[in-house]
Amino acid sequence: MLNLEQTQTRDRILQAAKKEFAERGYDGARMSSIARRAEVNQALIHYYFESKEQLYVRVLHLILGVDREPEFAIEDEFGSLSPPQRLYAIIYFLVYTHLAEHDRDFNRIIAIELARGHRHIRGIVARYFIPRMERVERTIMDGIRSGDFECENPLLFVLGLVSFTLNYGDRDNWEGTLWFDRIYSEGYRERALAFLLNHSFKSLLPAGGTLAIPSLPEREMALLKEIIEKTNIQRRGDISV
Repeated sequence: MLNLEQTQTRDRILQAAKKEFAERGYDGARMSSIARRAEVNQALIHYYFESKEQLYVRVLHLILGVDREPEFAIEDEFGSLSPPQRLYAIIYFLVYTHLAEHDRDFNRIIAIELARGHRHIRGIVARYFIPRMERVERTIMDGIRSGDFECENPLLFVLGLVSFTLNYGDRDNWEGTLWFDRIYSEGYRERALAFLLNHSFKSLLPAGGTLAIPSLPEREMALLKEIIEKTNIQRRGDISV
């Protein structure tokens, strides 16, 4: 178990490594340069991370928001809510985490990983992302059983929801185009939230039903915002919080 000072040192190394990998790629990154960026002795990097490869993997975990991300356990914290309310919470969480502050290093490092043949990202997806998506799928299934939702393929619904959010958050693809300001002008998160809520609940509306987008009770809404804040703090780099 690391003490606070050790945790802060390790996190400083991770942030320095994130910059190094983003700017120089995996092959060009140097442990000596990471040590200078982090203002630590190079031997200390090897104390926390056995190799450059292991350090790179930990950086992937950091930018993807897994491992130490505050867990959004929908069945636990929000289990007493109705399926529509749980779906509202999920969509709100996706928008205000994946459409948070833009991080150019993220796309550069993901490009490096793809160029290396998805060497580590598939394992991260299997271990962290699929279980989370399965929880969202269970929410849709619960709504189908309760009569709140109607959906031919809950899995594809979840894939569409997540894919939209991830692609919307990839601002680099649109920068310099005529559409950039149209997509990312002030209030774009709020517009994305309104669109996703309307689109999702309309697509799940049972035949003959009336569209009703729910709200969350005050306690659950405050908890949701707290989880989002912690998630975004960690992704920005203050991951000791």
